[in-house]
Amino acid sequence: MSFHRHQPDAYETAAPERKTNLTLGRRAFSQVLIASASTSTGLALGCRHRERFQVRVRGSSMNPTLWGHHRLMVCQSCRVETRVDESIIAAHLEKTTHGESRCWHCGGVFTDEQIRTSRSFNCDTISISTDQTDDARSGDLIVYRNDNRGLSLKRILGRPGDQIDRSATGKLLNVTHGHSRVVSSHPPAPIPIDFDDHRCESRWDAMPRGPKRNVIERSKEGEWSWPRTLDSSVIKLQYQHRNVHRDNRAISWSDDRPGNIGLSRQLYPIDQIRLTALIRFCDQNEWQPWQHACDVLDPKGRVAIRFDASKIAGVKRLRIDRPVASVDHRTDHASRYPIRLASDEWFVVGDNPPTSIDSRQLGPIKTSQIVGVSV
Repeated sequence: MSFHRHQPDAYETAAPERKTNLTLGRRAFSQVLIASASTSTGLALGCRHRERFQVRVRGSSMNPTLWGHHRLMVCQSCRVETRVDESIIAAHLEKTTHGESRCWHCGGVFTDEQIRTSRSFNCDTISISTDQTDDARSGDLIVYRNDNRGLSLKRILGRPGDQIDRSATGKLLNVTHGHSRVVSSHPPAPIPIDFDDHRCESRWDAMPRGPKRNVIERSKEGEWSWPRTLDSSVIKLQYQHRNVHRDNRAISWSDDRPGNIGLSRQLYPIDQIRLTALIRFCDQNEWQPWQHACDVLDPKGRVAIRFDASKIAGVKRLRIDRPVASVDHRTDHASRYPIRLASDEWFVVGDNPPTSIDSRQLGPIKTSQIVGVSV
């Protein structure tokens, strides 16, 4: 269930708003390069008989699913690892004046020196087929020629004949097929929200408060346990979402993006989350994986889970993430929707909406622009 709320209630960073669209925009076309050193881009595009070729990803618009050249930053406080695209790091270091940024998870400080010296990684490589364009489905990745005569990599949201609409919360939907995205051979990677096992002070709390709460223990490693004497009792753990850029104050569920460091923007509500954990049954010693996806029902940033103490002896590695969603929060774009795609039009989007330049700004692409489909 989505809740209707048009105004954001938080910001991703405490830094003042500055115009970074030019710097990020030039790199936001998740461009691709032919991975084979012996084959030039022009040659690969000219040889339509070639069925498959390898491409290298460049840019941040397909994060966190695919990455161009990027760095892995490790927070010294919570030890959470965060991938950040080189283009975003360059833009951040160019505009920063305070000499530091904060970890999305705990608020720990990343100095500019730590960012510059963090471990770097090469870009991802994917396979593209030039003879399967007609079979491309909503959710597949495609490579196409953009208006700058370069190549872009995006995800298909709508095929020819489909209708794309925008919900009251800005979420883009393929009305024709009744979904916002179909998982393909390259499904969108989840976006992390909380890692309880990386926190000294948990955002989870044992509920209700009272005598039973005192027997529920949490170790430094994030393992929750309780005595078996609580037979037939229900253990309830409740999470409260918080903003590390606003003194850890409680906020509503929002679309923070861990990899978009230094990008000052408004945060908007999300409508889905997923809970994962390891649980241990009373009659077993092994830990078993558990997960549950749910709609956001509490706009105040809270979610609770209940365990039967007569069956469950403990839980650890409590984590929360959310799915990637195609969104268009610009109010001046609202009048564009719904969009009915013509017989030669495709609606494409990036997995990182804040940095992606795609059909939301430029409109649908033509079939003649498509070079190939990911396999």
